[in-house]
Amino acid sequence: MKHPIVLSLACALLLAILPSVASAGCSSTVCTAPVEKLVLWEGGDISIQQVLSASERAVMENAGTCVFGGGTYIVLRRGHASFQEIYALLVMTKFSGAEVSLRVKPTPSASCEVSYVVTK
Repeated sequence: MKHPIVLSLACALLLAILPSVASAGCSSTVCTAPVEKLVLWEGGDISIQQVLSASERAVMENAGTCVFGGGTYIVLRRGHASFQEIYALLVMTKFSGAEVSLRVKPTPSASCEVSYVVTK
């Protein structure tokens, strides 16, 4: 990507003017809520905590899709093909307060890993 700052600013502008229409919560493969915390680990992976209750997270875990890291986190792996773009969107939604839908890879008994992201 040649101009990440321009992309970041354009996305931030779009997030600021578009209304949030998603409803917070989780299905068997998607959690939709604002980003509460981003944790960058030494190896480059990012743990994402959304504003969700334990019962909302339990919907995904009870479906056998995956297990939240530390009980509350979905992971964006450094090796993800769209890592930089997804990270930029996550940072923008964190600071704008907008909801984001995180689609996870179905990996029973493993950590919940981001497949793709949808902003609202």
